[in-house]
Amino acid sequence: MYLTLDEEAPGADIAVNYGEDRAAGHGTHTAEVRHPAPGAIAAGGTDGSVAYHNRNGNSTTTIPWTARNNPGADKPLSVEFWVRPMKDQQGGQCPANNRFVGGTGRTGWVIFQRNPNTSYPASEGHGWNFRMFRGAGGSGSDVNTETDYRIGEWQHLAFTWQPVTDNGDPGGNGNSQWEGILTAYVNGVAVKTNSSALYAANLETPEDASVAADLGIGAYNAKSGLGNNPFEGNLDEFAIYGDYLLTPEQVLAHYQAGTNAHPAVPYENLVLTAPFTGPERKGPATYLRFNEGAVSPLANAGSLAASAAGHGVLSGTSATGPRPPAFKGFEAGNAALDLSANKAFGALDDLGGLKLSDRATFSAWIQPGQLAAETSPARIVARGPETASSFLAQIFGQSKEILAVNTNTTEVSLRIESVNGALNYSFGSTQTSGAPEPLVERALAPVPAADLTAGQWVQLTGVYDGTHWRLYRNGTEIASAAGAGKALAVNGADWAIGSTGNGWDGAFTGAIDEVAVYPKALSAAQVQGQYAIAIAGGSAEPAKVSITLNGADAVLTWSGGNLQEAGSLAGPFTPVAGAVSPLKVAPTAAARFYRVR
Repeated sequence: MYLTLDEEAPGADIAVNYGEDRAAGHGTHTAEVRHPAPGAIAAGGTDGSVAYHNRNGNSTTTIPWTARNNPGADKPLSVEFWVRPMKDQQGGQCPANNRFVGGTGRTGWVIFQRNPNTSYPASEGHGWNFRMFRGAGGSGSDVNTETDYRIGEWQHLAFTWQPVTDNGDPGGNGNSQWEGILTAYVNGVAVKTNSSALYAANLETPEDASVAADLGIGAYNAKSGLGNNPFEGNLDEFAIYGDYLLTPEQVLAHYQAGTNAHPAVPYENLVLTAPFTGPERKGPATYLRFNEGAVSPLANAGSLAASAAGHGVLSGTSATGPRPPAFKGFEAGNAALDLSANKAFGALDDLGGLKLSDRATFSAWIQPGQLAAETSPARIVARGPETASSFLAQIFGQSKEILAVNTNTTEVSLRIESVNGALNYSFGSTQTSGAPEPLVERALAPVPAADLTAGQWVQLTGVYDGTHWRLYRNGTEIASAAGAGKALAVNGADWAIGSTGNGWDGAFTGAIDEVAVYPKALSAAQVQGQYAIAIAGGSAEPAKVSITLNGADAVLTWSGGNLQEAGSLAGPFTPVAGAVSPLKVAPTAAARFYRVR
Protein backbone atom coordinates (compact mmCIF):
# COMPACT_ATOMS: atom_id res chain seq x y z
CA MET A 1 0.00 0.00 0.00
CA TYR A 2 1.20 3.49 -0.82
CA LEU A 3 -0.97 6.42 0.23
CA THR A 4 0.48 9.78 -0.79
CA LEU A 5 -2.55 11.51 0.76
CA ASP A 6 -2.29 14.43 -1.63
CA GLU A 7 -5.96 14.43 -2.54
CA GLU A 8 -7.72 17.76 -2.65
CA ALA A 9 -10.96 18.26 -0.79
CA PRO A 10 -14.05 18.27 -3.02
CA GLY A 11 -14.90 21.75 -4.18
CA ALA A 12 -15.15 23.82 -7.35
CA ASP A 13 -14.72 22.28 -10.80
CA ILE A 14 -11.01 22.85 -11.42
CA ALA A 15 -8.30 22.25 -13.99
CA VAL A 16 -5.27 20.96 -12.11
CA ASN A 17 -2.04 22.90 -12.59
CA TYR A 18 1.06 20.69 -12.91
CA GLY A 19 3.35 23.71 -13.20
CA GLU A 20 5.48 25.52 -10.62
CA ASP A 21 2.57 27.60 -9.33
CA ARG A 22 0.85 24.42 -8.14
CA ALA A 23 -2.56 25.08 -6.59
CA ALA A 24 -2.17 28.85 -6.96
CA GLY A 25 -2.37 28.26 -10.71
CA HIS A 26 -5.34 25.90 -10.77
CA GLY A 27 -7.99 26.89 -13.29
CA THR A 28 -11.64 27.19 -12.29
CA HIS A 29 -14.25 26.22 -14.88
CA THR A 30 -17.58 27.94 -15.26
CA ALA A 31 -20.52 25.51 -15.38
CA GLU A 32 -20.72 25.54 -19.20
CA VAL A 33 -17.17 24.28 -19.83
CA ARG A 34 -17.38 20.73 -21.20
CA HIS A 35 -14.76 18.23 -20.10
CA PRO A 36 -13.22 15.80 -20.60
CA ALA A 37 -13.39 16.04 -24.39
CA PRO A 38 -11.06 14.10 -26.75
CA GLY A 39 -7.43 15.19 -26.33
CA ALA A 40 -4.80 16.28 -28.85
CA ILE A 41 -1.94 13.97 -27.87
CA ALA A 42 -1.55 11.00 -30.21
CA ALA A 43 -0.23 8.70 -27.48
CA GLY A 44 -3.78 8.73 -26.12
CA GLY A 45 -4.27 7.03 -22.79
CA THR A 46 -6.09 9.38 -20.45
CA ASP A 47 -5.42 12.54 -22.46
CA GLY A 48 -8.38 14.87 -22.51
CA SER A 49 -9.19 18.45 -23.40
CA VAL A 50 -11.74 21.14 -22.59
CA ALA A 51 -14.45 22.28 -25.00
CA TYR A 52 -15.76 25.85 -25.05
CA HIS A 53 -18.68 27.40 -26.92
CA ASN A 54 -19.99 30.80 -28.03
CA ARG A 55 -23.74 30.22 -27.71
CA ASN A 56 -24.58 33.31 -25.62
CA GLY A 57 -23.21 31.92 -22.41
CA ASN A 58 -20.21 32.00 -20.15
CA SER A 59 -17.85 29.17 -21.03
CA THR A 60 -14.53 30.14 -19.49
CA THR A 61 -11.67 28.79 -17.37
CA THR A 62 -10.04 31.39 -15.14
CA ILE A 63 -6.72 31.51 -13.24
CA PRO A 64 -5.89 34.22 -10.69
CA TRP A 65 -2.91 36.53 -11.33
CA THR A 66 0.42 34.95 -10.34
CA ALA A 67 3.94 36.37 -10.52
CA ARG A 68 5.30 33.37 -12.45
CA ASN A 69 2.63 33.78 -15.16
CA ASN A 70 3.44 37.49 -15.42
CA PRO A 71 7.20 38.08 -15.26
CA GLY A 72 8.31 41.63 -16.03
CA ALA A 73 8.61 42.71 -19.67
CA ASP A 74 12.38 42.50 -19.17
CA LYS A 75 12.05 38.71 -18.84
CA PRO A 76 11.39 36.17 -21.63
CA LEU A 77 7.97 34.52 -21.87
CA SER A 78 6.58 31.50 -23.77
CA VAL A 79 2.97 30.40 -24.22
CA GLU A 80 2.17 26.98 -25.72
CA PHE A 81 -0.99 24.91 -26.29
CA TRP A 82 -2.97 22.74 -28.71
CA VAL A 83 -6.13 24.14 -30.26
CA ARG A 84 -9.02 22.60 -32.22
CA PRO A 85 -11.33 25.30 -33.61
CA MET A 86 -14.91 24.19 -34.22
CA LYS A 87 -16.28 27.37 -35.78
CA ASP A 88 -14.98 29.95 -38.27
CA GLN A 89 -16.92 32.89 -36.85
CA GLN A 90 -14.89 36.12 -36.90
CA GLY A 91 -14.85 39.22 -34.71
CA GLY A 92 -12.33 38.49 -31.97
CA GLN A 93 -12.89 34.88 -30.87
CA CYS A 94 -10.40 34.45 -28.04
CA PRO A 95 -8.80 31.14 -26.95
CA ALA A 96 -6.80 32.88 -24.17
CA ASN A 97 -6.72 36.34 -22.57
CA ASN A 98 -4.19 37.63 -20.03
CA ARG A 99 -4.57 41.40 -20.30
CA PHE A 100 -5.35 44.31 -18.03
CA VAL A 101 -7.91 46.86 -19.25
CA GLY A 102 -8.24 50.09 -17.30
CA GLY A 103 -6.37 53.26 -16.50
CA THR A 104 -4.38 54.85 -19.32
CA GLY A 105 -2.56 51.80 -20.66
CA ARG A 106 -3.40 48.17 -21.39
CA THR A 107 -0.89 45.51 -20.35
CA GLY A 108 -0.43 41.77 -20.83
CA TRP A 109 -1.41 39.76 -23.90
CA VAL A 110 -4.32 38.14 -25.76
CA ILE A 111 -4.71 35.48 -28.48
CA PHE A 112 -7.31 35.78 -31.27
CA GLN A 113 -8.66 33.38 -33.91
CA ARG A 114 -8.59 34.84 -37.42
CA ASN A 115 -9.78 33.55 -40.84
CA PRO A 116 -9.06 29.86 -41.64
CA ASN A 117 -7.58 30.72 -45.06
CA THR A 118 -7.19 33.58 -47.54
CA SER A 119 -10.32 32.68 -49.51
CA TYR A 120 -12.44 34.25 -46.77
CA PRO A 121 -13.61 37.87 -46.99
CA ALA A 122 -10.78 40.22 -45.94
CA SER A 123 -10.56 40.64 -42.18
CA GLU A 124 -7.69 40.97 -39.68
CA GLY A 125 -5.49 38.40 -41.38
CA HIS A 126 -5.78 34.64 -41.12
CA GLY A 127 -4.51 31.99 -38.76
CA TRP A 128 -3.82 32.97 -35.15
CA ASN A 129 -2.92 36.35 -33.67
CA PHE A 130 -0.83 36.97 -30.54
CA ARG A 131 -1.11 40.56 -29.32
CA MET A 132 1.06 42.11 -26.60
CA PHE A 133 0.04 45.44 -25.07
CA ARG A 134 2.39 48.39 -24.60
CA GLY A 135 1.36 49.80 -21.23
CA ALA A 136 0.47 53.14 -22.88
CA GLY A 137 -2.91 53.50 -24.63
CA GLY A 138 -5.06 50.65 -25.90
CA SER A 139 -3.05 49.45 -28.90
CA GLY A 140 -0.76 46.44 -29.04
CA SER A 141 2.00 44.74 -30.99
CA ASP A 142 0.92 41.75 -33.04
CA VAL A 143 2.36 38.67 -34.59
CA ASN A 144 -0.05 36.97 -36.99
CA THR A 145 0.70 33.39 -38.09
CA GLU A 146 -0.86 33.87 -41.59
CA THR A 147 -1.25 30.08 -41.74
CA ASP A 148 -4.27 27.98 -42.68
CA TYR A 149 -6.22 25.81 -40.27
CA ARG A 150 -9.22 23.52 -40.69
CA ILE A 151 -12.29 23.32 -38.51
CA GLY A 152 -12.21 20.18 -36.37
CA GLU A 153 -8.43 19.58 -36.68
CA TRP A 154 -5.82 20.04 -33.94
CA GLN A 155 -2.91 22.48 -34.30
CA HIS A 156 0.05 23.07 -32.01
CA LEU A 157 0.75 26.76 -31.28
CA ALA A 158 3.61 28.45 -29.44
CA PHE A 159 4.44 32.14 -28.98
CA THR A 160 7.69 33.45 -27.49
CA TRP A 161 8.76 36.91 -26.27
CA GLN A 162 12.44 37.91 -26.09
CA PRO A 163 13.15 41.37 -24.59
CA VAL A 164 15.90 43.52 -26.17
CA THR A 165 15.61 47.23 -25.27
CA ASP A 166 14.29 49.00 -22.15
CA ASN A 167 11.95 51.85 -23.17
CA GLY A 168 11.28 52.96 -19.59
CA ASP A 169 7.78 54.23 -18.80
CA PRO A 170 6.55 56.08 -21.92
CA GLY A 171 3.01 56.44 -20.54
CA GLY A 172 4.17 57.82 -17.20
CA ASN A 173 1.78 55.44 -15.48
CA GLY A 174 4.15 52.93 -13.88
CA ASN A 175 4.01 50.41 -16.74
CA SER A 176 7.52 49.34 -17.76
CA GLN A 177 7.78 48.89 -21.53
CA TRP A 178 10.36 46.89 -23.47
CA GLU A 179 10.99 46.43 -27.17
CA GLY A 180 11.80 42.92 -28.30
CA ILE A 181 11.18 39.94 -30.56
CA LEU A 182 7.80 38.20 -30.72
CA THR A 183 7.76 34.85 -32.58
CA ALA A 184 4.87 32.59 -33.58
CA TYR A 185 5.17 28.82 -34.18
CA VAL A 186 2.61 26.55 -35.85
CA ASN A 187 3.00 22.77 -35.73
CA GLY A 188 6.61 23.04 -34.58
CA VAL A 189 7.80 25.60 -37.13
CA ALA A 190 8.47 29.32 -36.66
CA VAL A 191 6.16 31.06 -39.15
CA LYS A 192 6.23 34.78 -38.25
CA THR A 193 8.39 37.19 -36.26
CA ASN A 194 7.80 40.76 -35.08
CA SER A 195 11.26 42.13 -34.31
CA SER A 196 10.06 45.48 -32.95
CA ALA A 197 7.23 44.40 -30.66
CA LEU A 198 6.47 46.53 -27.58
CA TYR A 199 5.36 44.90 -24.33
CA ALA A 200 4.38 45.82 -20.79
CA ALA A 201 3.55 42.96 -18.46
CA ASN A 202 0.55 42.73 -16.15
CA LEU A 203 1.32 44.10 -12.70
CA GLU A 204 0.15 42.68 -9.39
CA THR A 205 -0.97 46.22 -8.52
CA PRO A 206 -2.12 47.84 -11.79
CA GLU A 207 -1.98 51.57 -12.36
CA ASP A 208 -5.56 52.13 -11.21
CA ALA A 209 -4.78 50.24 -7.98
CA SER A 210 -7.56 47.73 -8.74
CA VAL A 211 -7.40 43.93 -8.63
CA ALA A 212 -4.72 42.35 -10.84
CA ALA A 213 -5.86 40.92 -14.17
CA ASP A 214 -6.66 37.21 -14.15
CA LEU A 215 -6.08 34.76 -17.01
CA GLY A 216 -9.07 33.63 -19.07
CA ILE A 217 -9.08 30.51 -21.28
CA GLY A 218 -11.89 30.01 -23.78
CA ALA A 219 -12.98 33.66 -23.61
CA TYR A 220 -12.02 37.02 -22.13
CA ASN A 221 -10.92 37.27 -18.51
CA ALA A 222 -12.80 39.22 -15.84
CA LYS A 223 -10.82 42.41 -16.49
CA SER A 224 -11.93 42.40 -20.14
CA GLY A 225 -15.50 41.25 -19.41
CA LEU A 226 -15.68 37.62 -18.34
CA GLY A 227 -17.01 35.42 -21.14
CA ASN A 228 -16.82 38.08 -23.85
CA ASN A 229 -15.43 37.17 -27.30
CA PRO A 230 -15.95 33.46 -26.64
CA PHE A 231 -14.03 30.84 -28.60
CA GLU A 232 -15.78 27.71 -29.90
CA GLY A 233 -13.54 24.66 -29.86
CA ASN A 234 -11.11 22.65 -27.76
CA LEU A 235 -7.88 23.49 -25.93
CA ASP A 236 -5.35 21.03 -24.57
CA GLU A 237 -1.94 21.03 -22.82
CA PHE A 238 -1.94 24.77 -22.01
CA ALA A 239 1.45 25.93 -20.70
CA ILE A 240 2.97 29.28 -19.71
CA TYR A 241 6.75 29.42 -19.23
CA GLY A 242 7.42 32.54 -17.16
CA ASP A 243 11.00 33.79 -17.50
CA TYR A 244 11.90 31.15 -20.09
CA LEU A 245 12.27 31.28 -23.88
CA LEU A 246 11.37 28.02 -25.63
CA THR A 247 13.96 27.25 -28.30
CA PRO A 248 12.96 26.34 -31.87
CA GLU A 249 14.33 22.84 -31.24
CA GLN A 250 12.14 22.41 -28.18
CA VAL A 251 9.00 23.62 -29.92
CA LEU A 252 9.59 21.17 -32.78
CA ALA A 253 10.30 18.33 -30.34
CA HIS A 254 7.07 19.06 -28.47
CA TYR A 255 5.01 18.97 -31.69
CA GLN A 256 6.66 15.75 -32.83
CA ALA A 257 6.08 14.07 -29.45
CA GLY A 258 2.44 15.17 -29.45
CA THR A 259 1.79 13.69 -32.90
CA ASN A 260 3.69 10.43 -32.30
CA ALA A 261 1.67 7.51 -30.91
CA HIS A 262 4.88 6.07 -29.39
CA PRO A 263 7.24 8.99 -28.63
CA ALA A 264 10.68 8.30 -27.18
CA VAL A 265 9.88 10.83 -24.44
CA PRO A 266 6.23 11.50 -23.52
CA TYR A 267 4.89 14.94 -24.44
CA GLU A 268 4.19 15.93 -20.83
CA ASN A 269 7.76 15.09 -19.78
CA LEU A 270 9.14 17.48 -22.39
CA VAL A 271 6.86 20.27 -21.16
CA LEU A 272 7.58 19.73 -17.47
CA THR A 273 11.36 19.69 -17.98
CA ALA A 274 11.76 22.29 -20.75
CA PRO A 275 13.17 25.10 -18.52
CA PHE A 276 15.19 22.75 -16.29
CA THR A 277 18.96 23.23 -16.23
CA GLY A 278 19.58 21.92 -12.70
CA PRO A 279 20.23 21.35 -9.96
CA GLU A 280 16.99 22.87 -8.61
CA ARG A 281 13.62 21.96 -10.03
CA LYS A 282 12.20 24.34 -12.62
CA GLY A 283 9.28 23.89 -14.98
CA PRO A 284 6.51 25.94 -16.59
CA ALA A 285 4.61 28.26 -14.26
CA THR A 286 1.27 26.90 -15.49
CA TYR A 287 0.62 23.57 -17.17
CA LEU A 288 -3.03 22.52 -17.52
CA ARG A 289 -3.42 19.06 -19.05
CA PHE A 290 -7.24 19.12 -18.85
CA ASN A 291 -7.39 15.41 -18.03
CA GLU A 292 -9.64 15.78 -15.00
CA GLY A 293 -12.63 13.50 -14.70
CA ALA A 294 -16.14 14.74 -15.29
CA VAL A 295 -18.02 16.51 -12.53
CA SER A 296 -21.08 14.43 -13.44
CA PRO A 297 -19.86 11.17 -15.03
CA LEU A 298 -22.16 8.96 -17.10
CA ALA A 299 -20.87 5.38 -16.99
CA ASN A 300 -21.13 3.10 -20.02
CA ALA A 301 -22.33 -0.49 -19.52
CA GLY A 302 -22.06 -1.33 -23.21
CA SER A 303 -19.34 -3.30 -25.00
CA LEU A 304 -17.10 -0.24 -25.52
CA ALA A 305 -16.84 0.20 -21.73
CA ALA A 306 -15.07 3.38 -20.53
CA SER A 307 -14.09 4.50 -24.03
CA ALA A 308 -17.74 5.40 -24.65
CA ALA A 309 -18.50 6.93 -21.26
CA GLY A 310 -19.97 10.42 -21.07
CA HIS A 311 -20.64 13.24 -18.67
CA GLY A 312 -23.43 15.62 -17.84
CA VAL A 313 -23.11 19.32 -18.64
CA LEU A 314 -25.30 21.38 -16.33
CA SER A 315 -27.01 18.06 -15.63
CA GLY A 316 -26.76 14.88 -13.58
CA THR A 317 -28.60 11.63 -12.94
CA SER A 318 -30.87 13.21 -10.33
CA ALA A 319 -34.22 12.78 -12.08
CA THR A 320 -36.61 9.93 -11.25
CA GLY A 321 -36.57 7.36 -14.04
CA PRO A 322 -39.20 4.76 -14.98
CA ARG A 323 -39.85 2.64 -11.87
CA PRO A 324 -42.18 -0.06 -10.56
CA PRO A 325 -45.07 -0.70 -10.32
CA ALA A 326 -45.75 0.74 -13.78
CA PHE A 327 -42.40 -0.54 -15.08
CA LYS A 328 -41.59 -3.80 -13.31
CA GLY A 329 -38.38 -4.31 -15.30
CA PHE A 330 -36.65 -1.37 -13.57
CA GLU A 331 -35.22 -1.19 -10.08
CA ALA A 332 -37.12 0.72 -7.41
CA GLY A 333 -34.53 3.52 -7.27
CA ASN A 334 -33.95 3.88 -11.02
CA ALA A 335 -32.68 7.37 -11.89
CA ALA A 336 -32.53 9.35 -15.14
CA LEU A 337 -30.59 12.25 -16.64
CA ASP A 338 -32.14 15.52 -15.49
CA LEU A 339 -32.30 17.94 -18.43
CA SER A 340 -34.55 20.56 -16.85
CA ALA A 341 -31.82 23.24 -16.62
CA ASN A 342 -31.13 25.66 -19.45
CA LYS A 343 -28.54 24.25 -21.92
CA ALA A 344 -28.28 20.95 -20.00
CA PHE A 345 -27.15 17.88 -21.96
CA GLY A 346 -25.08 14.70 -21.75
CA ALA A 347 -21.81 14.78 -23.74
CA LEU A 348 -20.62 11.55 -25.38
CA ASP A 349 -17.88 12.98 -27.63
CA ASP A 350 -16.87 10.58 -30.46
CA LEU A 351 -17.92 7.38 -28.65
CA GLY A 352 -14.52 5.78 -29.13
CA GLY A 353 -14.76 2.77 -31.40
CA LEU A 354 -18.42 3.17 -32.34
CA LYS A 355 -18.43 3.76 -36.09
CA LEU A 356 -21.73 3.52 -37.92
CA SER A 357 -21.74 2.25 -41.50
CA ASP A 358 -24.95 0.93 -43.07
CA ARG A 359 -27.06 0.00 -40.03
CA ALA A 360 -27.90 1.71 -36.74
CA THR A 361 -30.30 1.68 -33.79
CA PHE A 362 -30.84 4.58 -31.34
CA SER A 363 -32.99 3.92 -28.29
CA ALA A 364 -33.99 5.88 -25.17
CA TRP A 365 -36.70 6.28 -22.58
CA ILE A 366 -37.95 9.85 -22.52
CA GLN A 367 -40.24 12.00 -20.42
CA PRO A 368 -41.48 14.52 -23.00
CA GLY A 369 -44.27 16.14 -20.97
CA GLN A 370 -42.42 19.47 -20.77
CA LEU A 371 -42.10 19.70 -24.56
CA ALA A 372 -45.66 20.72 -25.35
CA ALA A 373 -44.56 24.21 -26.42
CA GLU A 374 -41.45 23.04 -28.25
CA THR A 375 -41.16 24.62 -31.72
CA SER A 376 -37.62 23.67 -32.71
CA PRO A 377 -36.00 20.19 -32.90
CA ALA A 378 -35.34 18.72 -29.45
CA ARG A 379 -32.63 16.08 -29.77
CA ILE A 380 -32.89 12.90 -27.71
CA VAL A 381 -29.76 11.14 -29.04
CA ALA A 382 -27.71 12.90 -31.71
CA ARG A 383 -24.50 12.51 -33.65
CA GLY A 384 -23.55 15.85 -35.20
CA PRO A 385 -24.10 18.22 -36.76
CA GLU A 386 -20.74 19.88 -37.13
CA THR A 387 -20.97 23.65 -36.73
CA ALA A 388 -21.71 25.25 -40.08
CA SER A 389 -19.58 28.04 -41.51
CA SER A 390 -20.59 31.51 -40.33
CA PHE A 391 -20.08 32.70 -43.91
CA LEU A 392 -22.56 30.40 -45.70
CA ALA A 393 -24.97 33.23 -46.52
CA GLN A 394 -22.18 35.13 -48.26
CA ILE A 395 -20.51 32.39 -50.23
CA PHE A 396 -22.96 30.03 -51.93
CA GLY A 397 -22.04 30.03 -55.59
CA GLN A 398 -18.76 31.81 -54.82
CA SER A 399 -15.76 30.46 -52.93
CA LYS A 400 -15.51 26.66 -53.07
CA GLU A 401 -12.53 26.79 -50.69
CA ILE A 402 -14.72 28.15 -47.90
CA LEU A 403 -17.40 25.58 -48.58
CA ALA A 404 -14.79 22.88 -48.14
CA VAL A 405 -13.79 24.12 -44.69
CA ASN A 406 -16.92 23.27 -42.76
CA THR A 407 -20.23 23.16 -44.53
CA ASN A 408 -21.01 19.46 -44.16
CA THR A 409 -23.47 19.68 -41.29
CA THR A 410 -24.37 16.00 -41.25
CA GLU A 411 -26.59 14.84 -38.41
CA VAL A 412 -28.14 11.52 -37.41
CA SER A 413 -30.59 11.84 -34.56
CA LEU A 414 -33.56 10.53 -32.65
CA ARG A 415 -35.55 13.64 -31.76
CA ILE A 416 -38.82 15.54 -31.40
CA GLU A 417 -39.54 18.25 -33.94
CA SER A 418 -42.35 20.58 -34.87
CA VAL A 419 -43.93 20.05 -38.31
CA ASN A 420 -46.72 22.44 -39.33
CA GLY A 421 -47.15 23.44 -35.72
CA ALA A 422 -47.50 19.90 -34.36
CA LEU A 423 -44.94 17.83 -32.45
CA ASN A 424 -43.57 14.71 -34.11
CA TYR A 425 -41.21 11.93 -33.14
CA SER A 426 -38.45 11.64 -35.71
CA PHE A 427 -35.52 9.41 -36.58
CA GLY A 428 -33.28 10.09 -39.55
CA SER A 429 -30.50 12.21 -40.98
CA THR A 430 -29.91 15.67 -42.36
CA GLN A 431 -27.08 16.56 -44.75
CA THR A 432 -26.00 20.00 -45.91
CA SER A 433 -22.93 19.60 -48.11
CA GLY A 434 -22.16 22.51 -50.43
CA ALA A 435 -25.82 23.34 -51.03
CA PRO A 436 -28.27 25.70 -49.32
CA GLU A 437 -31.08 23.12 -49.12
CA PRO A 438 -30.43 20.13 -46.83
CA LEU A 439 -31.06 16.52 -47.82
CA VAL A 440 -33.43 15.07 -45.22
CA GLU A 441 -34.27 11.38 -44.67
CA ARG A 442 -36.46 10.49 -41.72
CA ALA A 443 -39.33 8.47 -40.30
CA LEU A 444 -41.87 10.83 -38.77
CA ALA A 445 -44.92 10.22 -36.55
CA PRO A 446 -47.13 12.55 -34.46
CA VAL A 447 -46.51 12.66 -30.73
CA PRO A 448 -49.67 11.30 -29.02
CA ALA A 449 -51.31 13.80 -26.67
CA ALA A 450 -51.01 11.26 -23.84
CA ASP A 451 -47.21 11.39 -24.10
CA LEU A 452 -47.26 15.08 -23.18
CA THR A 453 -48.82 14.37 -19.81
CA ALA A 454 -46.58 15.37 -16.91
CA GLY A 455 -44.47 12.46 -15.70
CA GLN A 456 -45.27 10.17 -18.65
CA TRP A 457 -42.41 7.82 -19.70
CA VAL A 458 -42.15 6.62 -23.31
CA GLN A 459 -39.67 4.25 -24.95
CA LEU A 460 -38.59 5.56 -28.34
CA THR A 461 -36.41 3.53 -30.74
CA GLY A 462 -35.11 4.47 -34.17
CA VAL A 463 -33.75 1.80 -36.54
CA TYR A 464 -32.05 2.14 -39.91
CA ASP A 465 -31.99 -1.33 -41.51
CA GLY A 466 -30.11 -0.56 -44.71
CA THR A 467 -33.10 0.57 -46.76
CA HIS A 468 -35.57 2.18 -44.34
CA TRP A 469 -35.65 4.48 -41.33
CA ARG A 470 -38.05 2.98 -38.79
CA LEU A 471 -39.52 4.51 -35.66
CA TYR A 472 -40.92 2.57 -32.70
CA ARG A 473 -42.94 3.86 -29.74
CA ASN A 474 -43.29 1.55 -26.76
CA GLY A 475 -42.22 -1.45 -28.85
CA THR A 476 -44.61 -0.81 -31.75
CA GLU A 477 -43.55 0.50 -35.15
CA ILE A 478 -45.26 3.83 -35.81
CA ALA A 479 -43.49 5.09 -38.96
CA SER A 480 -41.07 4.10 -41.71
CA ALA A 481 -39.49 5.87 -44.67
CA ALA A 482 -37.10 4.75 -47.40
CA GLY A 483 -33.62 6.27 -47.35
CA ALA A 484 -30.06 5.74 -48.54
CA GLY A 485 -28.53 6.21 -45.08
CA LYS A 486 -25.39 7.92 -46.42
CA ALA A 487 -25.07 10.12 -43.34
CA LEU A 488 -24.38 7.12 -41.10
CA ALA A 489 -20.81 6.68 -42.33
CA VAL A 490 -19.73 10.31 -41.83
CA ASN A 491 -17.27 10.51 -38.92
CA GLY A 492 -15.78 13.41 -36.99
CA ALA A 493 -18.86 14.82 -35.26
CA ASP A 494 -19.53 14.54 -31.54
CA TRP A 495 -22.40 12.72 -29.82
CA ALA A 496 -24.78 13.96 -27.15
CA ILE A 497 -27.90 13.15 -25.18
CA GLY A 498 -30.52 15.90 -25.11
CA SER A 499 -28.82 18.28 -27.58
CA THR A 500 -26.97 18.43 -30.88
CA GLY A 501 -23.76 16.43 -30.86
CA ASN A 502 -21.50 19.36 -29.97
CA GLY A 503 -23.90 20.56 -27.27
CA TRP A 504 -25.63 23.77 -26.24
CA ASP A 505 -28.24 23.66 -29.03
CA GLY A 506 -31.45 21.82 -29.93
CA ALA A 507 -32.13 21.11 -26.27
CA PHE A 508 -34.54 18.50 -24.95
CA THR A 509 -36.21 19.71 -21.75
CA GLY A 510 -37.23 16.97 -19.36
CA ALA A 511 -35.56 13.65 -18.50
CA ILE A 512 -33.95 10.85 -20.52
CA ASP A 513 -33.00 7.35 -19.40
CA GLU A 514 -31.61 4.05 -20.74
CA VAL A 515 -29.84 5.45 -23.82
CA ALA A 516 -28.46 2.80 -26.18
CA VAL A 517 -26.73 3.00 -29.57
CA TYR A 518 -26.06 -0.08 -31.70
CA PRO A 519 -24.04 -0.24 -34.95
CA LYS A 520 -26.69 -2.66 -36.26
CA ALA A 521 -30.43 -2.78 -36.88
CA LEU A 522 -32.48 -4.36 -34.10
CA SER A 523 -35.37 -6.48 -35.31
CA ALA A 524 -38.97 -5.59 -34.56
CA ALA A 525 -39.07 -8.55 -32.16
CA GLN A 526 -36.01 -7.27 -30.29
CA VAL A 527 -37.49 -3.80 -29.93
CA GLN A 528 -40.81 -5.25 -28.77
CA GLY A 529 -39.01 -7.59 -26.40
CA GLN A 530 -37.13 -4.75 -24.70
CA TYR A 531 -40.35 -2.88 -24.01
CA ALA A 532 -42.13 -6.03 -22.86
CA ILE A 533 -39.40 -6.77 -20.32
CA ALA A 534 -39.59 -3.18 -19.03
CA ILE A 535 -43.32 -3.53 -18.44
CA ALA A 536 -43.51 -7.11 -17.15
CA GLY A 537 -40.10 -7.42 -15.55
CA GLY A 538 -38.05 -10.58 -15.16
CA SER A 539 -38.88 -13.62 -13.07
CA ALA A 540 -37.39 -16.92 -11.97
CA GLU A 541 -39.33 -18.65 -14.74
CA PRO A 542 -37.97 -18.42 -18.32
CA ALA A 543 -40.05 -16.82 -21.03
CA LYS A 544 -42.51 -19.30 -22.57
CA VAL A 545 -44.16 -19.75 -25.93
CA SER A 546 -47.87 -20.69 -26.00
CA ILE A 547 -49.32 -22.39 -29.05
CA THR A 548 -53.05 -22.45 -29.79
CA LEU A 549 -55.11 -23.37 -32.85
CA ASN A 550 -57.15 -21.01 -34.94
CA GLY A 551 -58.79 -23.25 -37.51
CA ALA A 552 -55.94 -24.97 -39.36
CA ASP A 553 -53.39 -22.35 -38.28
CA ALA A 554 -51.15 -22.37 -35.24
CA VAL A 555 -50.97 -19.11 -33.24
CA LEU A 556 -47.78 -18.51 -31.26
CA THR A 557 -47.79 -16.05 -28.34
CA TRP A 558 -44.77 -15.14 -26.19
CA SER A 559 -44.19 -12.57 -23.44
CA GLY A 560 -40.71 -11.34 -24.37
CA GLY A 561 -37.44 -12.16 -26.07
CA ASN A 562 -36.83 -13.21 -29.66
CA LEU A 563 -38.69 -16.03 -31.39
CA GLN A 564 -36.52 -18.73 -33.00
CA GLU A 565 -37.43 -21.81 -35.08
CA ALA A 566 -35.85 -25.10 -36.16
CA GLY A 567 -36.67 -28.25 -38.11
CA SER A 568 -35.83 -30.55 -35.19
CA LEU A 569 -35.76 -30.31 -31.43
CA ALA A 570 -31.96 -30.50 -31.51
CA GLY A 571 -31.78 -27.41 -33.73
CA PRO A 572 -30.08 -25.45 -35.04
CA PHE A 573 -32.51 -22.66 -34.14
CA THR A 574 -32.57 -19.46 -36.21
CA PRO A 575 -34.42 -16.17 -35.60
CA VAL A 576 -37.86 -15.75 -37.16
CA ALA A 577 -37.43 -12.55 -39.15
CA GLY A 578 -39.89 -9.79 -38.23
CA ALA A 579 -41.78 -11.99 -35.76
CA VAL A 580 -44.20 -10.09 -33.49
CA SER A 581 -46.41 -11.77 -30.88
CA PRO A 582 -49.02 -13.11 -31.60
CA LEU A 583 -47.78 -14.83 -34.77
CA LYS A 584 -50.01 -16.96 -37.05
CA VAL A 585 -48.25 -19.95 -38.67
CA ALA A 586 -49.90 -21.77 -41.60
CA PRO A 587 -49.67 -25.60 -41.69
CA THR A 588 -46.91 -27.30 -43.70
CA ALA A 589 -45.89 -30.91 -44.29
CA ALA A 590 -42.83 -30.55 -42.05
CA ALA A 591 -42.71 -30.30 -38.28
CA ARG A 592 -41.45 -27.00 -36.82
CA PHE A 593 -40.08 -26.34 -33.34
CA TYR A 594 -40.11 -22.93 -31.64
CA ARG A 595 -38.38 -21.34 -28.68
CA VAL A 596 -37.86 -17.86 -27.20
CA ARG A 597 -34.41 -16.58 -26.39
